[in-house]
Amino acid sequence: MSKIAMSKTEQNHAIQRLYKARLSRATRPYLARGAGVDRCQQCMLVRHYCICAHRTAHKTHAAFMLLMYDDEVLKPSNTGR
Repeated sequence: MSKIAMSKTEQNHAIQRLYKARLSRATRPYLARGAGVDRCQQCMLVRHYCICAHRTAHKTHAAFMLLMYDDEVLKPSNTGR
């Protein structure tokens, strides 16, 4: 596998696009536990623990499929990210 720099398009992954689309349809604000924490918008981890700046992309033929409930993408504890 060869390392390649991640473009902005690659950093805006499918889960992030789904999150933005689902958030635009939300009828009320997210007020559950952890709502007031400053989080990275890419990985949704607390900024102190975010490692997005250290991520690298690798050329591969692997693919992933994540199945989740519609509202699950809005939860910051979502382990599918």
